[in-house]
Amino acid sequence: MNSYRILYYSIIAMLILSCNKDDTVLSSSTSTNQNPVTFIDPELKPFVESFYIEMEERGLNYRNKPLSAIFVNELSAPNSSQFCAYGYPNLNGVATVEVIKNIGCWLSKNRVEHENLIYHELGHALMSKSHTYSLFPNGSPTSIMCSSEVTDNYRVYNKYQTDQKIFYLDQLVSGTAMEPDWASEKFYSYTLETDTFDNSLDGWEHDTEYGTNNSYTFFVDESHAISLPYALGISSSGNNNPEAVGYWYKYYDISNFNNCSNLVVSADIIADNLTEGYVGIVIDFIEYPSPGIPLRFGRYYNLTTENSANLVLYEDFKATGICLTEEVQAVKIHFYLKSTAQTSVFIDNLKIDLYE
Repeated sequence: MNSYRILYYSIIAMLILSCNKDDTVLSSSTSTNQNPVTFIDPELKPFVESFYIEMEERGLNYRNKPLSAIFVNELSAPNSSQFCAYGYPNLNGVATVEVIKNIGCWLSKNRVEHENLIYHELGHALMSKSHTYSLFPNGSPTSIMCSSEVTDNYRVYNKYQTDQKIFYLDQLVSGTAMEPDWASEKFYSYTLETDTFDNSLDGWEHDTEYGTNNSYTFFVDESHAISLPYALGISSSGNNNPEAVGYWYKYYDISNFNNCSNLVVSADIIADNLTEGYVGIVIDFIEYPSPGIPLRFGRYYNLTTENSANLVLYEDFKATGICLTEEVQAVKIHFYLKSTAQTSVFIDNLKIDLYE
């Protein structure tokens, strides 16, 4: 990477993380919520129950340990406003999991992403597990107790990565993290797609979520193209709902890859007056349960919050989709912006490489 600095960032409103925190034991004097003792919210109960069963299959029984698992508007832990959830070994004398139920933290996630989050927090609350910070050679975390400094808790495994789920639950109990076969280093195989936007849109579409139609403006740009003639641009009006996001997106069919290959998407990104918010690349793993109806079951991304009033080039900015399984029929690539500032961002020289 050259002198243009890429700041890896793992917190996003739509994709916001939950585990970048210290494990904290709070007494009742530090709690800001009146937590019901040993109350499990009905929506969280299936995840707690499945965790109990997984642990029982591994010789551990946590059913007799008092536990609360609840939705809250504000986490009890101090300095935790940026987190989605928190697991406390002792909050008011009870092991407790608190979850923020909003668009970014819960409502926009699928069932397995919920499971990833709750299992992680139960590792804190019931097992007093602390965070881990290491990755396997393919970029996967070595434990479900990963810190968000290294990865996103919602995507430790997806619904088709059954070997990974078994490994992470075994590791949660044993504490060992010997490298499994699927976690070996991946090497460049070939380039699947390139796009220098010579043909303008060429299948790219745009959308806005959690905002009005004028939250973001989408356009083809000539003045900020790295390779002529065009780049894709997004401008923020500066009057957005803080939850609003805008993005260009395109679907790419994918096949003929080895199991658990990685997909690396790279591009040149320019940010102009990005004084607040973030910009980046998002990769969705897509299946088609019904013809023409895409369903996301995995998400990977790289974002930057390097805020500056200047024109900044992020050259060869990369995001990696980890461990493609045979169920992946397509990938959806997003060029993503979230900002309440008046700003414009541009993308050019997109490339999709397969690493096997």
